[in-house]
Amino acid sequence: MKVVIWSSALLLAVLGHTSANPVTTKEAEYTAMLQSAHCGGHAEIVVGVGESVLLSTQYLLDSETALPHGCDITWRIAVQSLDCLSVGSKFLNLGSKFLIIVERPLLTLAIRTKRREHCQRFMNDLKSAPPGRVIMFSDEKTWIVDPVRNRRNDRYLSLDEASGLENYGLEVSGILELDDPANEGDDCTSSLLELTDQDDEGDTTAITQILCGNKRISYLTYQDSVTVHLQVSQSGVAGRGFSLRFTPIFACGGLLTGSPGDTVDIETPEFPEPYPRDLSCFWDIEAPIGSSVTVNCEKFSLLGRRKDVCRDYLMVQQDGDLKFFCGKELSGQKRSFTIAVNEAMLYFRSSGRSNPAPGFQCSITFQ
Repeated sequence: MKVVIWSSALLLAVLGHTSANPVTTKEAEYTAMLQSAHCGGHAEIVVGVGESVLLSTQYLLDSETALPHGCDITWRIAVQSLDCLSVGSKFLNLGSKFLIIVERPLLTLAIRTKRREHCQRFMNDLKSAPPGRVIMFSDEKTWIVDPVRNRRNDRYLSLDEASGLENYGLEVSGILELDDPANEGDDCTSSLLELTDQDDEGDTTAITQILCGNKRISYLTYQDSVTVHLQVSQSGVAGRGFSLRFTPIFACGGLLTGSPGDTVDIETPEFPEPYPRDLSCFWDIEAPIGSSVTVNCEKFSLLGRRKDVCRDYLMVQQDGDLKFFCGKELSGQKRSFTIAVNEAMLYFRSSGRSNPAPGFQCSITFQ
């Protein structure tokens, strides 16, 4: 059996006894909410962009600094971003049917969780839909629809302000002490820690780590939530569990504005490494009235078309017109194009298929 010995100073710092950074009031609130979960329970929080939270099992330890036997707990940490519960205040013309999400009171955690599950299944269906599919929502008892805007115009997708266009993921780092003799090597079947960004059982693109023993933890997802599941066997474990820091990270998207002559750059996450699967990025372009915009892609490589349909693509919407680019269609002599109107949208979508393509790196020049 492999044994890893951590220094006492490191363990004290990592497991919450000491801290080099002062704990903010907001972080203390997050921690208190997470620590409301005990064996057989669960807890969830939504952290804001620019914030972070520490989750440690220190609060579960008994007088002999041991984790409870037969303990099973789930925590969910999400980053506040555009999702099924956002309040829309910016409307982008997609040249198709509309979906508007408006604020509704969330009465209980159970209602909120169930609503998110239903909406996530719907979002997963949208993600797997072929480009160009048109969907119209009209049942107010099932979906949250703004009837006034519906009557006036059904061609708008509701997004939050500029921050709602931005896509954030989560970076998780920390340390694990979960030594169960019943686990054989890396076969963590008795006691384990699971990290996953899986939305529901139908999510086949989830990044999941199942860990045990003594080790450092590093986990990265460009989805907006991570679920943490701790399982301690009836015979118990040696070690204090885990200490994990969750930090929102910017992935892509946002509001692009500028004056004539200005240039801004956009790229897929992790460029020039292969871009993540199951990713959506919105860029809203707003130029001065009467001006235009040139998009020039120095590098552009996505999965190619299959039966004349883009699996991963960059969609350009301007004045109700939609164009899809994939493969290397924006490279070489065809790497640039002009947007003749002062408002447009770029939308990048990657499928659940693994790929070796590096994505794209483009510059937006206001003219």
